[in-house]
Amino acid sequence: MHLKKISIIASMLMLGIGMVNAQTAYTSVQQNGSKIAALGTAAFSVTDNPTVEFIDGKAVMKIDENTVAELPMTTNGELVVDFTAPEGDVNTVSKSVSAAGYATIYSPFQLQVPTTGVEVYAPTYDSENHMLKCNDDTKVNGKILPAGTGLLLRNEGTANFTISAGDATAVSKAALSGSALTIPTESVEVGDGKAIYTLGHEKTHKDLFGFFKYSGTTLNAGVAYLIAPKASSTAKEEGVMFSFGDDANSIESIATMTKNVDGKYIENGRVVIMKAGHKFNVNGQEVK
Repeated sequence: MHLKKISIIASMLMLGIGMVNAQTAYTSVQQNGSKIAALGTAAFSVTDNPTVEFIDGKAVMKIDENTVAELPMTTNGELVVDFTAPEGDVNTVSKSVSAAGYATIYSPFQLQVPTTGVEVYAPTYDSENHMLKCNDDTKVNGKILPAGTGLLLRNEGTANFTISAGDATAVSKAALSGSALTIPTESVEVGDGKAIYTLGHEKTHKDLFGFFKYSGTTLNAGVAYLIAPKASSTAKEEGVMFSFGDDANSIESIATMTKNVDGKYIENGRVVIMKAGHKFNVNGQEVK
């Protein structure tokens, strides 16, 4: 990371130099000298004594002890703070969800989630069923989330997030990680027996979405991914599916089905997913 620019600005902010008071600090992210437009630009009041510190390898910007932005000091990234208003919108980050119905977002800023429209989840990982749990407990519409929270978006439409300096109203326990910079996959600390999973669909059934093992060499800026244990299956493609119910015990038994209705069911004590007349386990593999 280029430290000279941010170190000078951090010193000005922490010393409370007069020319900074009653101004707006416009904060954005650059990589290799170019702004990452998809992450947006924050506009923070500097009358509240903001600081920029270097903590655990990250540039961390705080306002009244609230962490409003954080960026790893790697891959030629810069957390740029300027006092000249940029062109275009500030404090708004938009994410479109296609007709397929899902998307992810990861922000280096603290985000206010829209109240209505696209459903937004900070899902937790169910290790027993190798599944991401998206339910009332993990739905975060209307809440302010800590910087660096990976999110899953559901339903077609556009979600307009607001960059916030307020107190976070949700404690992040989300399973999803992410990066504010474009990074090489090999730079991600995965751990033994685990793998990186990214949002996608099953190869032979295009409408079966989940997080699947990622084999690419680069992870894009502003998207979320999952680090989870590898399934025991020897299948070429392993998937971590979504669960939108409260828990597996509340899912209707497949024995009560009269038709091949899409949904999640319990069969012989395990969760199965019915999709377009085909039955899948929670790893996305078809059950014969």
